[in-house]
Amino acid sequence: MPTSPTSGAETCAPSRSPRGSLDAAACRQFGGARALPGFLSSLLNALPCPIFGKDATGRFLGGNAAFDRLARDLDPSVVSAAAPRWPKGLSHPPADAESSLLADGAPFRYEAVLPEDGGSGKEVSISCTPLRDHSGSTVGLAGIICDLSESKKRERSILEKNRELESRLAERAYFIADINNHLSSMNQELMNVLAEREQLEKELEASCRRLKNLVEEMNYTEEKERRRISTELHDNVVQNLALAQLKINMQDRSATAEELIASFDQILESAITEIRDICYDLSPPLLYEVGLAEALASLGGRLSSEHRFTFTINGTLPNDLPAETRILLYQSVRELLNNIVKHAQAKTVTVRMRKRGPFAHLLVTDDGVGFHPDAKKGFGLANIKQRISLAEGWFKITSRPGLTTAELSLPIPS
Repeated sequence: MPTSPTSGAETCAPSRSPRGSLDAAACRQFGGARALPGFLSSLLNALPCPIFGKDATGRFLGGNAAFDRLARDLDPSVVSAAAPRWPKGLSHPPADAESSLLADGAPFRYEAVLPEDGGSGKEVSISCTPLRDHSGSTVGLAGIICDLSESKKRERSILEKNRELESRLAERAYFIADINNHLSSMNQELMNVLAEREQLEKELEASCRRLKNLVEEMNYTEEKERRRISTELHDNVVQNLALAQLKINMQDRSATAEELIASFDQILESAITEIRDICYDLSPPLLYEVGLAEALASLGGRLSSEHRFTFTINGTLPNDLPAETRILLYQSVRELLNNIVKHAQAKTVTVRMRKRGPFAHLLVTDDGVGFHPDAKKGFGLANIKQRISLAEGWFKITSRPGLTTAELSLPIPS
């Protein structure tokens, strides 16, 4: 297209023209400066996005065709307006941001909501940029309006899905934490059960050992008791009967019948007494017919008479003690008294008994020579301790010269 020289305002500037203007090649392509405004107007009107402009004072200059359509939709009265007018319903650019752009050329962006019939409004983004002249000075601003409905819709959908995902993750985390808590609780319960089982196994093993020891000690005690009975029968009853037989064989033919009867009666009386004492030691009738206190008093009285020491018993226990409790207490005290007779050289022996809470408590003391705590204890004391322990009671003995104390306690069944 031919061009003719015109004034400086109508010709293209050299290629070093400042930003915001077209270079010489662009001017020649579109037919020079006179053809440029028409081209730009057509270009702006062809764009689908609403575009508007303001001058350096902030006065609204108008917009492209898309902006005009938007303005008519928002404010039909702009059609009849004598001069370009900012449509109602469209938010003005923030005053401070607009002032900063016109003064310093700082672009800005803001969002607005365009009212719609029967809806919540259309969300738009409005981007404002400076318009400059050939010298680079800001002579106004241009704004472009972009529809954000779809992007906002996608953003809200993403946010909703994100919230849903976070909710599901929170539920999953709570579910996992709950499972972990249950697993931890079950693990702790399992550990407790295993520890309890291990403890029970240890207790069972210890009980088996105690039972084995008790069986061995009972066998030894029975054998010792059989040996004692055998010795007493041999040394006393059998000797008396053998003496009677010897007297019969060596009897003086001149002895009268009365003398022979008197001699045999004395021997038989002694044998009967020995047998009665043995029977009493094995199972004292007083223990079953009268009670524990009377049986212990009879036992202590006989031993003190035979071995020359003072015996005292005091205190009481319930008369309705179970037979197994009475027997175990009697046998334990009998073993203690026999030990005192054999080893203590005591002058005074005392048995005290009383009910202490749910326990039958006995205390046996003597003033004998005592024994050292580290000294090996015989089967008798070990047997007492084992049997009382199996009956869920306890047994303790302490000793020093002049005072030995044995305490034993058994639970009284309710």
